[in-house]
Order: sequence, then C-alpha cells, then structure tokens
Amino acid sequence: MHSRILILALALLATATAASPPAAVQAILARGPLPSPGQKVRAVHVGVLVQDLSTDERLIDVRANESFQPASNTKLATAAALLYALGPRVQLETRLLARGADTGVTRLTLVGSGDPTFTSSGPNSLASLARQVADAGVLEVGDLVIDDSLLARPWLLPDNGELVSAVRVGDLRPSSGAEPFTPSAPQRYASAVGEALRAALEDAGVRVTSAARQGQAAPDDTVIASVRSAPLSEVLARTLKPSDNAAAEHLLALTGVSEKGASVTPAQARASVAAFLDRAGVDRAGISLVDGSGLSRNDRLTPNAVVQLLRFAYRTPLLAPGETLTPLEAFKTHRNPFVEALAVGGTGTATSQAAANGGTLATRFVNAGLDVRAKTGTIVGASALSGYVVAKSGRVLAFSLLMDGYGGFGSELRAFQDELVKAIAGAY
Repeated sequence: MHSRILILALALLATATAASPPAAVQAILARGPLPSPGQKVRAVHVGVLVQDLSTDERLIDVRANESFQPASNTKLATAAALLYALGPRVQLETRLLARGADTGVTRLTLVGSGDPTFTSSGPNSLASLARQVADAGVLEVGDLVIDDSLLARPWLLPDNGELVSAVRVGDLRPSSGAEPFTPSAPQRYASAVGEALRAALEDAGVRVTSAARQGQAAPDDTVIASVRSAPLSEVLARTLKPSDNAAAEHLLALTGVSEKGASVTPAQARASVAAFLDRAGVDRAGISLVDGSGLSRNDRLTPNAVVQLLRFAYRTPLLAPGETLTPLEAFKTHRNPFVEALAVGGTGTATSQAAANGGTLATRFVNAGLDVRAKTGTIVGASALSGYVVAKSGRVLAFSLLMDGYGGFGSELRAFQDELVKAIAGAY
C-alpha cells in the first residue's frame, strides 16, 4: 500500500514538474511586471498555459484553471464560433427588395444582414446598391423601408452603449450637432440609415418621394440590388487584428442566426457560442461570456479554455476544397483561416499592409525574430495575450497569458507579456 502511494506521489510530482515554468520564465513570473518610472511595483493575478501542439504536452501550467477577465480575448470564442458555423468562404449579403413597376418602385426595402463591413461608399455599400437600382432603370421610389429585424432591438455594446444593428453602416455618424445614436433609439438609427440610402439613390439619379421608415420586407418583394462582404475569413481578420469591438458584437449576433426567421437575441447568440465551445471540447468550467468583444467586466475565461480553443482551431483548419494539408503544414503555409485572422507580431508600420497584418501586435516583438500570431486584450486592470508562437526548436506552441487585478498601467502588463513570450519561445 505504501509503495502504491509513493508511486502515485512521484507521478504527481513528475506531472507538476513537467508543467512548471523553466528558470527564465519562472524568474519573470516571480518578479512581475516592471513599473513605469515613478510608479511602484504592483501585484497582479496571472494565469499561464503553454501547450506543445504536436505532442499535446502541457509545458507550463500556472493557475491555468482559474478565471480571469479576458478583455478582447473574448473575441477568440466569438470568431471561432462563427467561422466553424458558416465556414471561411461565406459572404454576408445586404439586399434591396423592390415592389412596383420597372421605372417606378412603390416600395424599396433595405434588408440588413448584420454585416459589420457594410459602409456608405465602396463596393459593399449603400452607394453600390443605389447604382444598381439606377442601372435597373428605376427613376422614382415611393416608400423607403429599413428592415433591421434580423437582430433583436435594442442590442448594445456593453461599454459605450453603441447600437448593434442588422443594418449597421460602419462609417455612418450623426450629423454635426446632432445627438449620438443612443441605446434607446434604434428607430432613429434606422431612419439615419434610410436618409443615407435616400442620398445615395438621389446621387445615382433616383428620386425618392417619402421619408425612410423602419419596417420589414414583404414576402413577395423581389431583389433588385445586392452587395456582399469579403469572405468571412477576411471579415474575421478585419475584426481580430485591430480588435474591433463593434464588429465583434455584430459577429456574435450572427452566431445566433437560424433559418427560423425570428430576430436573434443576445441570449441566443451566447448559447450558440457555448454550444460551439462544447463541440470543440473546451472545458467551460469557470467561463462566463456575456458579450462578443470582451468589453464587459463580467466576462471570464481560463487559460485552459483558451488553449483548448486554440488547439481545436489549429487541429481543425478549414482548408479550401481539394486541399489536404496537415495542421502543421496549414500553419506554416498560412492556410488556416482562424490563425491567419490573428494579429502578427513585429510587422512594424512602415506600410499600411504591414500595419494591417500586424494589427495590435504590429509594434510588439519587433526584431525579436519570432513568429507570434495572437490576440491581444486590454481593459482597465486586465490584459491578455493568447495565440501561437514558434519556439526555438521549431515546435508550434499554443499559449494563453491572462492577467487581471492590476492597479498599474496596461503598457506594463503588455511589456510583461512580451517578456514571457520571448522567454517561452527561447526555452523550447
């Protein structure tokens, strides 16, 4: 009996040792974040998990099962849930539906798809829709309707109360001197979108005879114009790399869309993300995700859950039809859509392309000689960095660094994270 207990104790000790940080990492963790000049040393709640994705060996495990405020690391769950629901090549379509004669449309309805990249000008825009209406020979429109019924109203960003709308126009702002689009005014936002559409139609030579109103398309209306977003993989990259909060909330909303036709509620969207995490094998103990962006201070993630999600995405690359790559090949050749949506360390900002590809990591890890693809996150008192790094040996490691309860500057935590990632990559 005593020998069995001794063997068990030795096994537990070996497991703990295997997951203990190497000396360089341990020294950084023990020291904590370096304070800015004139600031005092402050304690911080830190969780770290590092896993080798070729062997599944957990290399470092420090409070990996504890809950932390994840800030924008929440977006990892949002993006993955939508990507694995719809696929990387799907495009979000915004349509104009018409009723009436060829040259005179009695009613024109804009049907929103929740596309966070839809704007007032450019290929995927109100202006493009208006040109298509004019090209169809329409000279006059009577009733102008804005159908934002895809999403429940009102749906708000948790931090600033910005409206989440199925007819979001990314660059639409209140006119000079007007009140902002408040949480209680989805109708006013829909009217503003309608007025922007009216202006686009009139610029295209189409007369509009009535004010825009909120409503829904009729079943027998026909599509007269449509535009589409870039493939979802690109939409996700445009959300994750710069950490676009409003776009992330719209992507969360889209996870709850079903074929039943009812307006999606925040609760339904959250349930969709939870169901995805279950399918991906993510342990949801200690998790609470109440939004899609991480702005809410009630969000909670564990390093364990984040690394499980990263492992799933690495092991399950959504390849193009006909491609047969291993997870490592997909990673090395930049063919894994989820990985490629992440910010890239050290790209610099010398060109707009480099800055866009690097996103929130463009100026971090510069000249470090590391391949870091990760998601950042910062709110007051908390900061996170989770993703992938290629170690000195060439092994691909998934890591999650979650930190909260800090009274200093966010820049201090980011520098602390960078030190840790460099030490982790160098140790393996």
